[in-house]
Amino acid sequence: MPTIDRPNILLIDCADLGADGLVAAGAGSALQRLADAGKALTCQTANPMSGPARATLMTGRWPQAHGLWTNETFLPLRERLLSERLAAAGYFCGLIGRNHLAPVNGWRTEARRDDDGYRLWEWAHSPTHRARQNAWMAWLKKTAPDVHQDLFGRYGDPDATAPDHELLDKLARLSPGLSFNAWVADRAAAFLDMPRGRGQPWFLVAGLQMERFLDPQSALRRLDDSLGRILNALDERGMTGDTLVVLTSNGVEGQHLTPSGTGVPLILRWPGHPVPAADRAMPVDIAPTLCAAAGLPPCRRHQGRALFGTTDQPRDFAITIRRGAADAGMPDVSVYREGPWWLALDHSTGATALYDVANDPELLADLASMPEQAGRVERMMDRMMDCLIACEDRSQPRLGGF
Repeated sequence: MPTIDRPNILLIDCADLGADGLVAAGAGSALQRLADAGKALTCQTANPMSGPARATLMTGRWPQAHGLWTNETFLPLRERLLSERLAAAGYFCGLIGRNHLAPVNGWRTEARRDDDGYRLWEWAHSPTHRARQNAWMAWLKKTAPDVHQDLFGRYGDPDATAPDHELLDKLARLSPGLSFNAWVADRAAAFLDMPRGRGQPWFLVAGLQMERFLDPQSALRRLDDSLGRILNALDERGMTGDTLVVLTSNGVEGQHLTPSGTGVPLILRWPGHPVPAADRAMPVDIAPTLCAAAGLPPCRRHQGRALFGTTDQPRDFAITIRRGAADAGMPDVSVYREGPWWLALDHSTGATALYDVANDPELLADLASMPEQAGRVERMMDRMMDCLIACEDRSQPRLGGF
């Protein structure tokens, strides 16, 4: 049972974990145990690219509104972060792992905002990102200097070369206890023990990752093990009943827009509170949900809705956009999903594609040109345009008539 007025909030952001990860992890996994103790909702990423997706997570706003429209761009300073709002409300805030609200290409250190609200900032973009301020690499150098030297000693500082096969092979053979995800779990446990004001709630962003240099099953197992350690740390400190846990992901970055690439896990566990009534949510709903749980008043700039305590009917659609990835061979695309139907618009060619996801999850049979589907394509295209318009920023109050 809760012992504090406002919940602690643990936001677990799992880079590159798709919605099928919960099924793949299987019975007995930490992912499944978390879902069994709370609720797993159907969710589709707002943008499969890491930067825009995280900006949506931390602002409660669509990429079209918050302005971080593609990777390697800055989130405009006008946008207020979830961490900033919670810190202003008295929360003790920390980040461990990836942030990605500013450019990081060429192993550059991500520029940190002055007003992000974090009291603990242990930034590390990934285990292969060789910025000097990569906190995991600094920890590894201190914990296992010989291992660090073997992995990274041959690289210059700075050195903008891409990770080669030798480095990726060594990372794949790295002892699990020294892995990036193990470091996140260790530092999360240390955060729980940091001194805070009496009765002061905390907010922690813990950035686990599907480590791409491992095979998918091994990467999932390592992520799940670290998730289990974080949840166990809550249990051991008697914090589970006081903590709202939210686990989600940006989607599978770099993958073409498919249901498996854009579907993301969304698990919420808040002991002593009814689970959300909705079965489907969108990433813009997460920030309003956490702010409402913390007792903050509704924010006009949030474009989603709080998931706890609402009787709103669940959405029967989802929308995902991708912009600015043409240099990687991926054109600008908007995807609208309604029930089992998936409509994709390629903005570079104007071509549309329609798929029946229930019977064709890999999107192999485009039905858009079939005469019997012409009405569906037109209707879904209209609704997609309505959704894209609804994603615009209209938070500024109108003070008079036209």
